[in-house]
Amino acid sequence: MEPVDRSLIKRLQEGKMTRREFIIVAAAAGVTMSGIASILASCAPTPAPTAVPASSAASKAAFPAGSKLTMKLRAAFMPQGNEVLATLVKEWGKKNGVEAAVDIVSMNDLQTIAATAVETGAGPDIIEINQGTAHLYAEKFVDVSSVCNDLASRFGGYYAASEEACKVNGKWMSVPRFFAPHAINYRIDLFKKAGFENPPKTYDDLLAAGKALMDAKLAPIGFPLGHAVGDGNDWNYALLWSFGGSDVAKDGKTVTIDSAETRAALAYMQKLFAVMPKDVLAWDDSSNNTAMLAGTISATNNAATIYGTARNQNTQYKTTDASGKEVSAALHTVIGHFPYPTGPAGRSVSDTIE
Repeated sequence: MEPVDRSLIKRLQEGKMTRREFIIVAAAAGVTMSGIASILASCAPTPAPTAVPASSAASKAAFPAGSKLTMKLRAAFMPQGNEVLATLVKEWGKKNGVEAAVDIVSMNDLQTIAATAVETGAGPDIIEINQGTAHLYAEKFVDVSSVCNDLASRFGGYYAASEEACKVNGKWMSVPRFFAPHAINYRIDLFKKAGFENPPKTYDDLLAAGKALMDAKLAPIGFPLGHAVGDGNDWNYALLWSFGGSDVAKDGKTVTIDSAETRAALAYMQKLFAVMPKDVLAWDDSSNNTAMLAGTISATNNAATIYGTARNQNTQYKTTDASGKEVSAALHTVIGHFPYPTGPAGRSVSDTIE
């Protein structure tokens, strides 16, 4: 166990650091929960209870009796992920003598929860946020650099995208939990029927495939353009960057969205929208999954969740056998993947960082 920097204890005593901030910093430095509890008790306005086992004392001193460490975390599109996450939180709480409660909610709801907590100053202790949200609310977040730096030293650092998403003015204002690498999910069988033996390589190829599918009256392509904070941002940023556009310069301050490259990307998107279902304007992050699994679209951007769900749930689709008879078959066997297309400025992919 590492000793606690006396200056941290002084800051806690003087009210310059919250108890929660102190716990984060001390835990990252290797101080045990019982050690943290002792310090918090010594700084508390009333004496801590005596004759209590160390693990129990740690929990009760760090978190007042009857309180919990509450979390709002993102629901996975594959239910098994939610079960694993809930189990991990429960085991962590048991190990550290903390009553940890996790509420797993949809990605879209988390945005509202985070905004409300920022405005009111109340809410869960930990909220999962999406992509660059740390930059929006940095002044209301706790600096978690000590936690992130400790994790980096133990596990080999972070991808550059994690730092771009979670670091603000050189400080970690959120902890990266995962990233979701994206590809274009597509129906191999339908693309072949439309005349595409190989997947599209460029955005022009993708547009041509979309037109061919529509002309053949097959399920169209569909990409989220509405309320999908994950898939929608991933898709639209990737397209914008592939056309050479950007919303902010590398200095992180200069707004660059008004450009010829942005207008070129918008012009292309208007053409692509013409061969997509019109309700893509209202899609959230589950909509393209649902549409692909239901067979109402033939391509969309996603991580592995569409294929995984189809395989795990043995989702079926209608096809014909050699004799022309309609039969059911496993959908995952005709779902393929290809990289995001290449645009005038090359290929870009915006992976979800949380």
